[in-house]
Amino acid sequence: MFITALVLLVAIALVAFAMRRVVFFVAALIPPRPCFDGGAHKSITLVISACNEAAGIDRTLDAIERLDYPADRLFVVVVNDCSDDRTGEHLVRWAASRPRSLALDLPERVGKPRAVRYGAEAAPVSELVAIFDADVQPRANALRHLTGPFIDPTVGAVTGYLAPEDPLRSLTSRYAALESWVHQLITSAAKDRLDLNPPTSGGCAAYRRAALEQIGWLGSARSGDDVRATVALTRAGWRTRFLAVAVADNPVARDWREYWRQHIRWARDLFESAQVSQMSARVRIHWIRRLESAMLSAGYVDRVVFLGALVASASGQMTLWLPAAYLGLRGIEICAAVAKGGAAGELPAFLVSLPAFFALDVLASLRATIGHLAHRPRAFNAPLRRELD
Repeated sequence: MFITALVLLVAIALVAFAMRRVVFFVAALIPPRPCFDGGAHKSITLVISACNEAAGIDRTLDAIERLDYPADRLFVVVVNDCSDDRTGEHLVRWAASRPRSLALDLPERVGKPRAVRYGAEAAPVSELVAIFDADVQPRANALRHLTGPFIDPTVGAVTGYLAPEDPLRSLTSRYAALESWVHQLITSAAKDRLDLNPPTSGGCAAYRRAALEQIGWLGSARSGDDVRATVALTRAGWRTRFLAVAVADNPVARDWREYWRQHIRWARDLFESAQVSQMSARVRIHWIRRLESAMLSAGYVDRVVFLGALVASASGQMTLWLPAAYLGLRGIEICAAVAKGGAAGELPAFLVSLPAFFALDVLASLRATIGHLAHRPRAFNAPLRRELD
């Protein structure tokens, strides 16, 4: 009886995940909501937190230099989060010769969420706070696009599109790029079209300062700032937006070890975002948006459910067509995402990575789920740093 009930639960969950993907797939094909270029008059503080990024930080700083935004409305803070390399020297040298910029050196490592807050609070008070990762290169018009939706006073955050950089470099980078395209150009684009608060990206995003202050900034954890912020903003009654036209080039994982660590870290971040408290009992949130916020916190549970369906099918407890249909749906979704990412001509090269890395994806999701349910402590390893080619 227990096994039968469990199999039924897995089947229902897999169908629910499949239906959600169908809705998002259709919504992602609808033209996006209009973008307004009306936010460039707003004052904005741009914060970049860097830890051991000396090998590539100059590329990011060069990209910041090229941003098309009114100079008198932009203040840049570069924060050295107690690096062990020469990152701090790069930041100090860059800020020293530029007006309306500041280099902040932290005496102890605090993690990105707290480093961003320290940076923003060290700058003159602004209407908006933008955040770029230290290893991304925003394109010239990215910041202007990000600020546009803030003409709507209900918008608390806007996230841009992290375009995978050099996605054909390895099998790992190909699968990581596929994941990135699906997550952003299908799921986030659909959520924006349906007004379901797409998740903000820690690598390329802008926030209304009043909204950040209301939710207690990005928290005090070592990672997961973007996910927690999205859930907190939703529960506080704010809206979030995703703009594919606000582009920043972003490196993706290059080898399976980096992918494994990254995937587990992201999955644990998603699970822990569910612990964000309700900001106000008086805030009324539409039940669909509340449900989608819960689905975001569920993270990669769909992979675990899919694995359960495979096991049930192999033991004869479930028909094979259900997990097969789910795989087929994922395949259609991936093809559409690759096309929207502008790489349709290279589709076969990307599909080569699917068999092995989808299995790794499922196993990493299972590992993260078990770790979360068992309350295992997290290891906050620093991302693998790469020397520039």
